[in-house]
Amino acid sequence: MNMANSKLKEIISRIEKTMVADEPNRTRHFAHLGEEVCAVTYQPEENLFKLEDFKNQQTYQFDDIDLVAIEVYEIL
Repeated sequence: MNMANSKLKEIISRIEKTMVADEPNRTRHFAHLGEEVCAVTYQPEENLFKLEDFKNQQTYQFDDIDLVAIEVYEIL
């Protein structure tokens, strides 16, 4: 797969935007075929990412942006 078209790169880019200091919205929602399937919220106080998987009604925490991005990719 061409890196310019990498879905994982796009996911990481969206998640990175939640980490910007002056960003008021620290949550990014991800949809598949128009249906919202998960959301990632950055928690700066703990330097953690919270992933909400709506289909499986599960919540996960990650301390690594790559790991949360891979999980989002798998959900999508």
